[in-house]
Amino acid sequence: MDKEKDEFPLPNQYQDLVRVIGLEATIRLCREYGGTDTYIPKVDGLLAAKQREIIRREWNGCNGEALARKYGVSARWIRKIVEGDKNPAIPGQMSVEDFL
Repeated sequence: MDKEKDEFPLPNQYQDLVRVIGLEATIRLCREYGGTDTYIPKVDGLLAAKQREIIRREWNGCNGEALARKYGVSARWIRKIVEGDKNPAIPGQMSVEDFL
């Protein structure tokens, strides 16, 4: 691979992509999205969505406190997740209700 790099050096703007996802994936990504403004979201959103899915699957109607401890969130957050709140607060974010 080093010999190939010497024969065909990568332009600077592609080097980070190749380092992270490899040359073939970089080529596919550039073919698909080259020249466009593409936003790549942080992984936190993906992980949070997956966690909410798992919590909903594990919910049995009376294990909110246990799920809250297991996932390091509040029981109120668990209730919002299982009740289908479209935009629940961020885990750890405090609200006025937490003080009442």
